Amino acid sequence: MTNSSSLNTDQRVKRWIHLTSSTGSFQLYSIRIADSNVFAPQLIEFHRATAFIGLHGSGKSLLLRMIEAAFGYTSPSYVPPFFIGQSSPVFQIPTVEGIMDVSLRTPAGIISHTVDLSQPAERRAEIWEQDVRESFAAWYTDPYGALSWLSHMYDNYDFGSECGGSEIERHIEGPELNEVRNILGRSYKRITVRSAFIDDGAGDDLHLPFFSAVLGSKTFDNTTMSQGELWVHYVSWFLEHEVSKGELALLDEPEAFLAARGRRPFIDYVAHQALRRDLQVIIGTHSPEVLSRFPLANIRMCIPGGSGIQVLTPTSRFQIRECIGIETPLRGLVLVEDELAQQLLNGIFARYDTALASEVEVIPVGGASEVANGLRILQSANRLMCFGILDADQRQTAADWSDASRGSVLFLPGDRSPEEEVLTSAIKESRWLAEMIDTSTDDILIAISSCQDLDHQYRVNRVARQLGYSESALISMLVLAWLRQPEIAQEAEQLARKIRSGLRNDTVD
Repeated sequence: MTNSSSLNTDQRVKRWIHLTSSTGSFQLYSIRIADSNVFAPQLIEFHRATAFIGLHGSGKSLLLRMIEAAFGYTSPSYVPPFFIGQSSPVFQIPTVEGIMDVSLRTPAGIISHTVDLSQPAERRAEIWEQDVRESFAAWYTDPYGALSWLSHMYDNYDFGSECGGSEIERHIEGPELNEVRNILGRSYKRITVRSAFIDDGAGDDLHLPFFSAVLGSKTFDNTTMSQGELWVHYVSWFLEHEVSKGELALLDEPEAFLAARGRRPFIDYVAHQALRRDLQVIIGTHSPEVLSRFPLANIRMCIPGGSGIQVLTPTSRFQIRECIGIETPLRGLVLVEDELAQQLLNGIFARYDTALASEVEVIPVGGASEVANGLRILQSANRLMCFGILDADQRQTAADWSDASRGSVLFLPGDRSPEEEVLTSAIKESRWLAEMIDTSTDDILIAISSCQDLDHQYRVNRVARQLGYSESALISMLVLAWLRQPEIAQEAEQLARKIRSGLRNDTVD
């Protein structure tokens, strides 16, 4: 576990706080999609650092490419999506179309223009020429494009040649060299990145990155590096040489080719470069390690729908984990007296914090004394938070417990046993409950009245039998009726918050 107080001294976390709480000199502020053959009409807002997630084919890459196209660029031209005016295969293929209102934050204020993606790239670029063309651009890269360019370089560059006059070299050393080591796990002595000139034979001047790294007594370059090394070095070159200061970097799947342990250091490195060069960074990713660095408010989800792709802001980390297929880790144990208390607590989680149902295990242990004993046994646990939640009628009993146990004890809402709580609420909400279970209020009142003389643990079962429902099905409805009481709802929400707070104090999302 990570102590949250230790994060205050972590330079990487400080950089992320700065990056996500500041604005760049220029920054894509929002896009309002008025019409599109792929996306639903909507407003999409951006931060200085924004991450997009979604299933494969949900529109992440497409959205990044559309942002690039909004400012007149259409690279790479050899993979979909294709835009009008883009070099593409001769056969008929679908093209991306749409009209967007694009707003850009600048030192002079917010500038907005309407961009029609059906126009040629030159026309789209002209829209911005008078305002910011010399100061701002959006540049996209992805692993496929990076390795394609490097493959082209392999076919057209003389790796044995000396550095030419048109080629720019940069030496990675010191702290930056350590950052690369943390990503790749390779202790380079030095790294040289050359923005190398390539004559492609068609009259176009290409600058592509040549990498040289010394590891021990060996020297590696583009021809001998792994795909992970090539991708990391390519992005480093891209952020330094392709994206000018103050511009927008669009990175698609930055986690590609990297081991899980290298993904967070890599996005930390990207954040460092973004701060150093006053960049805005927008990424598409599936990686939980990458997403862990982004505040919830900076994450967007691409969701396909009948009217087109919707871009939504998630309300919890739980939604994000479910979206990318990551099992929610168990973070706590909650001991309760019996199965009814377990069902009440699960109902509270469902209403006020759905993720808690996956993050904590609720265990009925057979009475208040067993809850106390369990907490004493588990109080030294380091990897899981442990809580005891007693029935509301046990508040006085818990006052006699030891301090060690009492610190982890909470209570269900109300002031009576769970059975009395839900059946009393059922009487108050008999009309609502009758509509929900398709019966009469008289039947509900008769069923509850007929079991008043029974011990509390048998009463709910008797009511369920008289109403023709299984006990578990009726309890689900009784819990909903119980939470309709304003004072109960307030206490239930506070209980969920206390459990959530206990988990956050001990672990870091």
